[in-house]
Amino acid sequence: MADKTVFQPASGGVLVGTRLNGMYEIERLIAKGGMGEVYKGFNIQTGDPVAIKMIRPEMSGNPDALALFRREASTLHNLQHEAIVRYFVFSVDPDLQRAYLAMEFVDGPSLTDRLARGPLGVDEVRVLMARVAPALDAAHALGVIHRDISSDNFILPDGDVRKAKVIDFGIARSRRPNEGTIIGDGFAGKYNYVSPEQLGLAGGEVTAKSDIYSLGLVLAEALRGRPIDMGGSQVEIIEKRRKVPDLSDIPAAFQPLLQSMLQPDPADRPASLAALVSGDRGGGAPTPLNPDASAGGVGGKVLAAIAAVLIVASLAGVGYVFRDQALGWLKPAAPTPVATGAAIHTLPPPLGGETPTTTPESSASAPPSPTPTNMDSGVITPNPTPTSSKTPGLAELLDEMPPRAPLTLFTLPAATVGTPYRAAIPAFADPSHKGLTLQADSPPEGMSLQDRGDGSSELTGAPTKPGATTFVITATNRNGRSARMPATIAVGAVATTGSRPPIATPSATSPPPVAQPRAPTPSQSSVVLADAVAGRDYNAALPPFRGSPDARGLALHVEPNPPEGLTFADSGGGFSQLSGKPAQPGAFGFDVVAIDANGASGRMTIKLIVAPPPPPVANATSNHPAKGAALLTGYDGGGCFVARARDANGDPNSIDAVGADRAAFSRFEAAYKREVGVEPDIAAKLIVSAQCPAVALMKLSADAALASPTIELATLDVGAGHPLAGAVRGLAGRKLTLLVIDNDGDAHLLPSVIAPTGDAATFSVPLTGDAQSIGPLQMLLAIASDAPLPAFEHFRPEAVGDLAPKLLADWAKVGAVANVAFFKLTK
Repeated sequence: MADKTVFQPASGGVLVGTRLNGMYEIERLIAKGGMGEVYKGFNIQTGDPVAIKMIRPEMSGNPDALALFRREASTLHNLQHEAIVRYFVFSVDPDLQRAYLAMEFVDGPSLTDRLARGPLGVDEVRVLMARVAPALDAAHALGVIHRDISSDNFILPDGDVRKAKVIDFGIARSRRPNEGTIIGDGFAGKYNYVSPEQLGLAGGEVTAKSDIYSLGLVLAEALRGRPIDMGGSQVEIIEKRRKVPDLSDIPAAFQPLLQSMLQPDPADRPASLAALVSGDRGGGAPTPLNPDASAGGVGGKVLAAIAAVLIVASLAGVGYVFRDQALGWLKPAAPTPVATGAAIHTLPPPLGGETPTTTPESSASAPPSPTPTNMDSGVITPNPTPTSSKTPGLAELLDEMPPRAPLTLFTLPAATVGTPYRAAIPAFADPSHKGLTLQADSPPEGMSLQDRGDGSSELTGAPTKPGATTFVITATNRNGRSARMPATIAVGAVATTGSRPPIATPSATSPPPVAQPRAPTPSQSSVVLADAVAGRDYNAALPPFRGSPDARGLALHVEPNPPEGLTFADSGGGFSQLSGKPAQPGAFGFDVVAIDANGASGRMTIKLIVAPPPPPVANATSNHPAKGAALLTGYDGGGCFVARARDANGDPNSIDAVGADRAAFSRFEAAYKREVGVEPDIAAKLIVSAQCPAVALMKLSADAALASPTIELATLDVGAGHPLAGAVRGLAGRKLTLLVIDNDGDAHLLPSVIAPTGDAATFSVPLTGDAQSIGPLQMLLAIASDAPLPAFEHFRPEAVGDLAPKLLADWAKVGAVANVAFFKLTK
């Protein structure tokens, strides 16, 4: 999660140090939106950082807001992918009475913030797509449509596209038109990125292909450094989606891919994101991830020297190079023919790059030799014959690699007007080890970059003007390949007026030097605020100014005025806020200017898009909740399938379903749409057949009039350092029995501690799994009963198939009712 907005404690905010359910402690507020606040916190037991998304106090009683919030928790609970932010727990703190969602804390800028410094290179965009497309495809495979794909919903940990993560599934899953991101908007997604079908075109059915369209706009933005203009009036927004947008300023290698992703008709787009990554768009045309799919071979993109290994070089500043990057740097060569007759085995080439030695095998019955695989496209390429062209060795490979910047952004020590300055700048890595040429683009006036010749440099001179400056240092190698690193420096005003004071040499009698004041510096030089909607309440806290010796002495104002209807407020201490109701849609820009007591100033550029209000949606009454409840009561999905409402007070169409047959979920969804008339929001839990006897207990509980207990897990992933921990609530003085039913179908009794009130219990049990249990869903069954169940008097672990009949025999006698939660064992 990007640390792009900083807040002081405000009315309604949660104080630092507040503890939630005894599991998490609030550390600081990092973002605030229309529905919620996001805090950085940590797990009290482990110290691990977490992001805590908390519904705002005034929204706590809004059932629609809670439904969206619960949907995000349910969506993340079922999604497990390294490029999707991980979910830990959804709960309501009993003291604050506020719902919150604890998830993985991702520290880094959003893609929006990264693009404020300039576009990504073609290779970086390839890496970005190869990272996020499989994540979204995994979501689509579970029936989850993100529906809010935009550049600010991709976070780059440490600024690295290879670590990109998809966030904000707050409006995911439901594919019904006119369902809002912010309550009352009647709209899902951000106007500049929405697909035609999200606006009611092409039948209005929102599917996975809607995410493909939005991702295409994000990739285009990454290549251009700015979004394609898809906004405007309501009429303009729709008209711009009746045709493929202008892609003439997109690199040619990406134009065919984006043409296919941005087709107005979903039927003309690629079948899936998996098809895009594999290079199969239905017509066999090459894509940036598979540039040789139609060439009959890999064209030199895959070398025998690196077909199955990570390239590791320890030369000068080069520490490691990822294979996918190295392949992208190589120049294509002609495809090689298939060897016939004897099987040919290619030996690894020597470092000099000479033709590899081959060894024929004369046995006619010998199996064909293994073939190297194109890691970009999955295309299988035949081995080269003994007469194949020369394969590049490591030295040639390193020559093809561009330099690597040491940091994504380097902050120089502060300087003072008129004072001699000298500061070293970290060295760029030079894979070729043949020298780099460094130059700076627009350093502060009076200062210049000195190239030391070894990839490093220094900034020297005496600045002549105060203010914050960001400039770019470019390193270029002998082949013309280059890398860029932005650098920023704050220059403060002189302490006194008049001519520049002479430079004194310190002596034993000289007074200590007086610290020179620094100009106020914004924490971000350019900020793109979250979109607003004309006529809707809007509130955004702006990043603070720093660097002044006394931030309390800063005065902030805007130039020119913000959009009509919005008010700028100086909150003191370098903080400010924008609030109100924007009157007109459009794209707006203005500067926040900070001036300190010495007259030194700093400036921050603000950009804001105000979308037009959505068309009114006619209110319609229906009996969907009643129909849905009736269907759930009478639906028979077979012996190993159960479906029930997720929350009696939440979205009536939000349903938890458990079963061992994938087809059972599809049959239930079809029946629900047919009988109720709306599409259900199903959280599907696929178990193995050995766990099915537990479903019979769940069915009895679903039909019972007794209230089931609720289970709150501290984490979905259980393993080393992460015990199975959490709380069970709603016991109402009843006995509690906790059972883990593993993926082998065995039941294990767990200890728990019941609170003095008798209404809740806590548990924390370390668990480890073998190779067969890592990954599949494990079941945690919480049974509440008026009296102890006889089956547990002398209990030893046994198969749930043997245990279930014993429990069912006494189930009604002791007033038993159960609930279930799911977790996964990890290494």
